[in-house]
Amino acid sequence: TNTVIMRRKGEDIPESVLLDSIAGTYDDTYIIPSILNLETNVIGMEAVGKPHIANFKRMLLDGNPKGKECMDRYIQILYQHLKRRMSGGKRFSFFQDPSANILYITVPVGFNNYRKNLKEIIEKTIKGIKIELIEEPLAAAIGYQVAEERDKVIMLIDFGGCTLNTMILRLNIHEVHVIAKPDRAKTLGGHDIDIWLAEHLAKKIAMQRESAQYDKLILKAEEIKISLSKQKVVPFEWD
Repeated sequence: TNTVIMRRKGEDIPESVLLDSIAGTYDDTYIIPSILNLETNVIGMEAVGKPHIANFKRMLLDGNPKGKECMDRYIQILYQHLKRRMSGGKRFSFFQDPSANILYITVPVGFNNYRKNLKEIIEKTIKGIKIELIEEPLAAAIGYQVAEERDKVIMLIDFGGCTLNTMILRLNIHEVHVIAKPDRAKTLGGHDIDIWLAEHLAKKIAMQRESAQYDKLILKAEEIKISLSKQKVVPFEWD
């Protein structure tokens, strides 16, 4: 999965926040790969190409204690980068006026323990913060600005890094109503495609799953998957 941080001032259009060393770019958006090296405490692009843990969101969704440990560490390090970026060398307070500032976090549909754990981690890391959790397909509807003056009914299919969320909404520019949604999202996402594609490529080059290079192959598979979003044929070259 990837992390995207955006900031909105007043009624302005939200702007993407660049955290130089840990962020990469995709089109005009800065994205931080949600990966973590526990030994060196580096995340995002700083952890690419080194041994790292990549799928801790799925681990936290599954209730794996390791997932909570990794998510906790990831958010702590991410917040340190954010403080340095936003402070300009001065003492940093995330909320100068807590009544006017909110941190919105997107979450999959369902998975109450995941939501509870994530909120606990953030409240512990960023003190005195007001947190709003928004379900991911609802956030997508807002982000892609699909609303108009008149009411319309839409079905959203949000295929993310490790979850598949669906929702049916009735909305206009003033309000939104959730008509239907499942009890919980499916644990199926882009990372699963990376793994399937890597398994296919591994057979082509006779690489075993236990190989030290296998994580690098999964990253290569992700790179190919992204390229195939824009073109029909992508070459696979290995060493």
